[in-house]
Amino acid sequence: MTQTLFKRIAVIPRAEITGSFQEAARAMRNQDPDDAMYVAAARERDAVLWSDDGDYHDQTLVDVMTTTEIFEQFG
Repeated sequence: MTQTLFKRIAVIPRAEITGSFQEAARAMRNQDPDDAMYVAAARERDAVLWSDDGDYHDQTLVDVMTTTEIFEQFG
């Protein structure tokens, strides 16, 4: 299962998120500013974040799915 999962994971170079980082930093400033890079990466790739961290649920830049939601949709 791990090999299957890693076939779908892409490492995004920091340079690719610079266009969305400031917007993401503003969206995450009251939750967890360290998570702004993940929001920016998801925004740049038009992706959904997979996280059980409730801090992401207050931002509106990208969709977030919990582990439970992932398993319900894809399991």
